[in-house]
Amino acid sequence: MKAIADDQLGQWPQVSDLQGWKSAPVGLYEVRGIPQNFLIDPTGKIVASNLRGEALEAKLAELLK
Repeated sequence: MKAIADDQLGQWPQVSDLQGWKSAPVGLYEVRGIPQNFLIDPTGKIVASNLRGEALEAKLAELLK
């Protein structure tokens, strides 16, 4: 919690419950490594995951048309 406050991450949604790999979101979102990212549409559906660099930029451009 101190790191979240120190890094001023409080304005961003946090899914960590500080339970590490036993955390409920780990199973729900099938997290297998860190870092991991998800693009979530306004309805809450995961539309892409684990994109980096040009692939991430292309998907964002596609979704934000």
